[in-house]
Amino acid sequence: MTQPAQSLPDYEILGFSYGVGTESELTILCYGIRFYITISADNFGNSKIANEYLNLLKKLKCEGSIQDDENDPMETLCFWIALTCNSQMRLFASASEIPRRQPRTLYDWFNPKTIVLIPKVVNDNTMLVDSSIPSQQLLEQLTPRVRMPPSYYTGELKIPAVQTSQILLQQNKA
Repeated sequence: MTQPAQSLPDYEILGFSYGVGTESELTILCYGIRFYITISADNFGNSKIANEYLNLLKKLKCEGSIQDDENDPMETLCFWIALTCNSQMRLFASASEIPRRQPRTLYDWFNPKTIVLIPKVVNDNTMLVDSSIPSQQLLEQLTPRVRMPPSYYTGELKIPAVQTSQILLQQNKA
C-alpha cells in the first residue's frame, strides 16, 4: 500500500469526521472534483490495510498524547485516506470533461462535481474503491448555504442579492 508521497497532487480538506466505531468520512477537493470518501475497518477485513487504518484511527482518538516531533494525527489519517483512493480519483479526473483549473465563480467553488468513494479490501489485500453518484440530500449537506430572511433584501438593509455564478474568484497568476 505504500506509494510515494508525490503521487498525490495538491488537495484541500473540506470536511472530516469519525464516529464511535471505525467509520470515518473525508470530503476533499482534488483534481477539480469533490470526493466524499466513507471508510470503515469493516470493509477491510483482517488485512494489513485494516491494521494500518486502525492504528491511525487509534492515534487520532488518543490525540492528547502527541509528541512534538509527531505529525498531526488527523492530517496523517486524511492523507492516508486520500492516498488510498488516489488511483481511483485520478481515473475520474482523466475521464472527466471538467478542466483541471481553479473554480472561476463562487458557484463553481460551492458546487463542484461530486463523487462518493468507498474503499474496500477484497481477496485479503487487494484494494478496491467503489464509486457512486451522491444523493441530492448528500449534495445539500456538503454545500455550505446561508439562508437570510426576505426582510434583509426588502427591508431597511436592502442587501443586494447576487447570483453566485456572477461572482468571479481571483485567479493565481503565478
